[in-house]
Amino acid sequence: KANGYPPKDRLNTTDYVKLRDPMLLDSFSLALTSYPEFPSFAPLKDWDPKRPTQSLAWYQAYNATKHNREERLDAATLERAIHAVGATVVMFYAQFGWRPTLHWNESYALIKSVFTEQFDTNNHPHSGYIPDETILNSGLASPWGWKLVDYPFPS
Repeated sequence: KANGYPPKDRLNTTDYVKLRDPMLLDSFSLALTSYPEFPSFAPLKDWDPKRPTQSLAWYQAYNATKHNREERLDAATLERAIHAVGATVVMFYAQFGWRPTLHWNESYALIKSVFTEQFDTNNHPHSGYIPDETILNSGLASPWGWKLVDYPFPS
């Protein structure tokens, strides 16, 4: 609403994929903290606006299993489940930042016990809706050290 996105009764992946670029969703990579042999992965890296449901193997598997469990249960693998949970972690980091704050210490501890994030923090210097606690507590800067800009969503 804040960016003038047209209201709809029901949003779907065609709508959600438009968040990929402004939230830098394709730049987050994760690894499993306790299983270093499990390859690191970027759950939203291949999200393609032209094929928003099909371009993510974990989401396509979820959708196929949801709609035809008897014939497509083989698509529901542990790897795809890990990637799906990883996608929610990416959304969490993209929305709230990657530094622990007073607002989400418990969630941060839980995420860190399972996942290790791997991304260039220089590409995300002020990402997230909640600013770094050191900025808030310093009194030297406003909570938001940058100018908020509306993102023009393509039609």
